[in-house]
Amino acid sequence: MRIAAACFLVVALGMASLAAQDAPKAKVASIVCLFEDDADAMLKLLTNIGDAGGNGEADKADVFSGKDSLKITQYQRFQRQLPNWNFAIREKPKAGEYRYLRFAWKSTGGNGLMLQLHDARDWNIRYTAGANAHGWAAKSLADKASLTWELVTIDLFKDFGERELTGIAFTISGGPGNFDHVYLGRTLDDLDRIDVDGWTGKVLTLAEAELNQLWEDLSAPDDARSHRAFRKLLAGPEASVPFLKRKLMPIVAKGPADQQLRTWIRLLDSESFKERDKASAELKKNLTAATPLLEAELARKPSAELRRRIETLLASRPNMDRDKQRLEKARRVLQLAEV
Repeated sequence: MRIAAACFLVVALGMASLAAQDAPKAKVASIVCLFEDDADAMLKLLTNIGDAGGNGEADKADVFSGKDSLKITQYQRFQRQLPNWNFAIREKPKAGEYRYLRFAWKSTGGNGLMLQLHDARDWNIRYTAGANAHGWAAKSLADKASLTWELVTIDLFKDFGERELTGIAFTISGGPGNFDHVYLGRTLDDLDRIDVDGWTGKVLTLAEAELNQLWEDLSAPDDARSHRAFRKLLAGPEASVPFLKRKLMPIVAKGPADQQLRTWIRLLDSESFKERDKASAELKKNLTAATPLLEAELARKPSAELRRRIETLLASRPNMDRDKQRLEKARRVLQLAEV
């Protein structure tokens, strides 16, 4: 079941945890939207009381989901105590309690991003990507701030234990950064079922051409694109489930044995150009299984030709990681759609 999402000021104005008219009440309590759209309204609440001023704006041209994102252009915008914020983080959350945090961010010119949550005492919860120019205690999620949208999911209880969350801060360093799609959830399933597109209750007809495009989009390096494909496939299960099952079917086939992989690696240094190219092609198709063997061969100081071909194969792993991302997202769609 999808969870319809309507945001932003549902909490700040004292309404229910999530305004979702079409969603059952039991599901409404399983997530809370902290920010999704209406960045101007959010900025009016983030007043930086007791600290240096910071600037931000609504960005309608660059969004992860919905209609606009929150772009911080100078320092940070924060509020220690937002109206009606007192969200309990628990190991086994009951209705109205939460465990997981999900948000999207990207750098649009800076070298560091930080998202902070204020608990009952102080700014004790901080996550960064890239430079931490302010030197505040924080958990680093990445060495560099992503230049494309990145969707981040955090187990708050695992990182910080029981907390009551009262405020939030969006912080940058070195240049602007955008933030979007900020939610708390009881479970990962609840977060994955959030419907920010208004597809809940609608029948989506997905033609074969669109399904193929969505399949390609699942491996996109920009999470705004890949997650939208995930959401749309989940919203159209009548077409997407059989399509994804067909796509995943060959994946279960048994791969080549180690001996065959070793033979292909040896042929990378063959005197025959045709044999070298064929071995490269076969290893590229089985790169996940071949990677440990390729790395071990590289450590043995091979010939220049063998080293060049092994390094070329290993350099293609970012594409392999995106293929893995696509398979994981496809399996996740099937898991959620068939519950």
